[in-house]
Amino acid sequence: MPSALHELLIELLRAEPEAARHLLQRLGVSLASSQATLELADAALTPSAPPEARADLVLHFVEGGKPRLGLIIEVQLARDGRKRFSWPLYVAALHARIRCPVALLVLTARADVARWAEKPIELGPGWVATPLVLGPHRFPRITLSEVHAVPAAVTLLSGLIHKHEPDPGPVLQAAALVASRLDADHGALYHDLLSAGLPPDQRALLEAQMDLSKYTWQTDFARHHRAVGIAEGKAEGKAEGKAEGKAEGKAEGKADAVLAILGARGLAVSEEEGKRLRAERDPAVLDRWVVEALKVNSVAALLATTP
Repeated sequence: MPSALHELLIELLRAEPEAARHLLQRLGVSLASSQATLELADAALTPSAPPEARADLVLHFVEGGKPRLGLIIEVQLARDGRKRFSWPLYVAALHARIRCPVALLVLTARADVARWAEKPIELGPGWVATPLVLGPHRFPRITLSEVHAVPAAVTLLSGLIHKHEPDPGPVLQAAALVASRLDADHGALYHDLLSAGLPPDQRALLEAQMDLSKYTWQTDFARHHRAVGIAEGKAEGKAEGKAEGKAEGKAEGKADAVLAILGARGLAVSEEEGKRLRAERDPAVLDRWVVEALKVNSVAALLATTP
């Protein structure tokens, strides 16, 4: 059964097919015409008699009422040797159906899967199929400065594909901004999947983009992961001998979130300022700092927001 991540990636492209044009251009694929419109097509790629072969998503570039290029999109979250036999079948079936060139694009969030998927598939003497592949090494890394220049789906996919990189902060900020415009159901699922597996500092940076008073974690995994984050805060507080226990751990966790956001934005924090931030225990002040840390131009300006 396809995972929630797999289904969301496909749904993002199904909801905004135009993003596929942008992705192909990133790979240097020349289209028949820039005037061709994009249309969703039937993803079943075999006649009804044999066992049905179904791709994740099929799009047609249409001009003059006729398909000029067929595009098959496959989301691949892990290696699957069977795909190297089914992908050529998908291409051949769509080529026979629409009688024009066909491309197969594989999207993956894992570098090892990308390397595996982009290897040519030898069908026989003189017959070779080579998928187009967008993984972490090629997929555009969209930040806030580029959000308005690319389709929303590209920014959202960028967040999911690049979230485990060493410095995902700028990508997470852009993805969270675009995700805030999604409908409630898709927005909640996207935030769950984007935050799952992030280290505490990056998770704090992401959550600072959300309206936490209105957001409810949807998946069991995400709720568990958030609980683990709170538990980590408690453990840190106890390890340092803090008498306040749970509340102390949460306060330290919020202070760490403020420092993480400031660091991600490139704002230098002096030793004295760091001590002041870590010494704060008022939850209201810490919550305000988390939000203000995204806006201020200096740590001094942030501290000045406290009466």
